[in-house]
Amino acid sequence: MGVPTPVMDSLVSLGGVLLEEDCWETGRSLEDLGIAGMSLDELKSYLVEG
Repeated sequence: MGVPTPVMDSLVSLGGVLLEEDCWETGRSLEDLGIAGMSLDELKSYLVEG
């Protein structure tokens, strides 16, 4: 969505240090979550309607 997330990026990196793994590589992707390719409106609808 083009929104900067510096705090979340830092938390993922810190979590990786604690877990001793690269969470950027092993974490869930948009595809895994089933939201890849959704527009902002589609994502909002998906999150609200569940």
